[in-house]
Amino acid sequence: MNRGVISLICCLVPGILSAQKSTPDAYYRYDLTQTSPLYITTWLYEKDREPLPAGDNGTGRVFVDADTFRGESGVHWFSCRIDLSGTPSTSDILFLRITDLLTAYEVYWDSICIASNGTPGHDAESEIPGSINYEIRLPHELAGPGRHDLALRVSNFKGKMLFPKLGSFTTLLGYYISWHENFTRVYSYHHYFTFGACLFAMILSLSLFYSGGRNRPYLLFGMYCFFLSLIPLLSFVFIYYDITITHINLVDIISIAAVSLKDIFFIAFIVYTFDVGRKWFLILCTSAVLLALHLSRLPMSSIIQIQYIAVTILSLGLLSFSVWKKISGSAAALAGLLSPLLIMIASNAQREIYPLTLRIPLQPADIGFILFITGILFSISARIREQNRLTDALRIRSKHLEIELLKRHIKPHFLMNTLFTVISLIRKDANKAITMIELLADEFQIINNISQRTLIPLSEELDLCRKHLDIMQLRKHGAYTFITDHIDPVRQIPPMIFHTLIENAITHAYTAGEPGRIELNFQETERRVIYTMKNDGSRLAASDSPESGVFREGTGFKYIRSRLEESYPGRWTLDYGVADEKWVVTIAVTGEGT
Repeated sequence: MNRGVISLICCLVPGILSAQKSTPDAYYRYDLTQTSPLYITTWLYEKDREPLPAGDNGTGRVFVDADTFRGESGVHWFSCRIDLSGTPSTSDILFLRITDLLTAYEVYWDSICIASNGTPGHDAESEIPGSINYEIRLPHELAGPGRHDLALRVSNFKGKMLFPKLGSFTTLLGYYISWHENFTRVYSYHHYFTFGACLFAMILSLSLFYSGGRNRPYLLFGMYCFFLSLIPLLSFVFIYYDITITHINLVDIISIAAVSLKDIFFIAFIVYTFDVGRKWFLILCTSAVLLALHLSRLPMSSIIQIQYIAVTILSLGLLSFSVWKKISGSAAALAGLLSPLLIMIASNAQREIYPLTLRIPLQPADIGFILFITGILFSISARIREQNRLTDALRIRSKHLEIELLKRHIKPHFLMNTLFTVISLIRKDANKAITMIELLADEFQIINNISQRTLIPLSEELDLCRKHLDIMQLRKHGAYTFITDHIDPVRQIPPMIFHTLIENAITHAYTAGEPGRIELNFQETERRVIYTMKNDGSRLAASDSPESGVFREGTGFKYIRSRLEESYPGRWTLDYGVADEKWVVTIAVTGEGT
């Protein structure tokens, strides 16, 4: 795990650590007047030697390039030569920090054993591994200017050690106080920032998932952020706490799972957000490739690098394809993904701009991460707007279909009842039948003129209502009075609203031959318009009245609600009930354009 964590840290903060170059024969030069540390990555190697006797500087020993080491079991020596120059600091002390050497070892400085991490053994039973992070302070008398030999005697009987040439452990030489202050400032801020940004993005994404119709992309990105947040958390624990090698297997599992699952969820987020074809095929192939990669015998640092490159290329390809298809939000996501790559390239090209002594806490990787999260959030926002637009369009389309269906239902229903009345009148009174047909023709002409319009003047609606009352007087043999009060004839309303209410009133409130009184009142305030229609009738106390608790809205009220929502979406109310022995319907419209 620790090889992976160190690699991840270096990926997250590119360019802030720099190693002094060495020659191929493991020879280093270090100026004691500088504060930046020396990173030792090249060693000479010799197998199966006992501890160096006092004064033995390795003369006559056969060391070879450590690249030939293949993690064999046994005791091994790793050696390098360091040439110190300049004047050492009097306020600080040199120290060695050895990280991720997953076994037991002794440290020799100029043939003197100065420290032991764990207990090197001659077999697996006698070997006791030490800590993952190990620091040794060098006394002033041992770390003066001149040439010095650094050697590690390593026992590897439990097989934890891998290829040092490929980054299995890191050795640092530098000033203790200076390095710790800079390291703590840079990495602490970076860990806190990265963890906080991941946590914020995760909470935001999960909130959108639970409150936004449970859209799958929000959940996938939230899970990606969750596993991404584990990486700085594991790095923080690994760096600042003394983890023993005995815990390495558990941390290995958590680290590998977090690194792999975050990439799988990110690919899943892309394919579901931008509707890429063969979703499960891409997700399963990505999972299979990552599993095969982690089952290989490559060092963790190499696995992390290969995985990062592979997932990045796949993500760029999918997002580029989405941009080519002009899918909303894909361009923002692609820009967010490219931002940290471009910043990392720029920071590596100008590495001297970002030394360890950088005074501002924000690092290039942090800036890239901000741009990445911002791009993804903009992408999600664009997808939300697109989905809302489609939802509104579907809702409006649904309302139109509903209205058309109701209109097609209302017209045959009214026509059927009226034709039955005409047939009856023809047999009894031909003159009344002719009058009924003329009134019916006039009413249908008005209906055909207004039914396809969203809004009509109130005067046209009232003409339709009066024509309908004339027809119903012949049908019901009753006298109906229609009274309007404070009516604005040019006021725009949805067609056939009051016509439908009058038809309902005559059908459900009056018996045959019973006279009726229908009133329509109009009130207007600065931000509100109220229409109130009242009618009497002897049938209001019937079992289907609202007061009985069993009132059922019919097709007429469904039509009225659909028309009001079409014309005044979310800005209308419809109330009805019996008051003072009258059936009262109140329609109120608020907002501009009422």
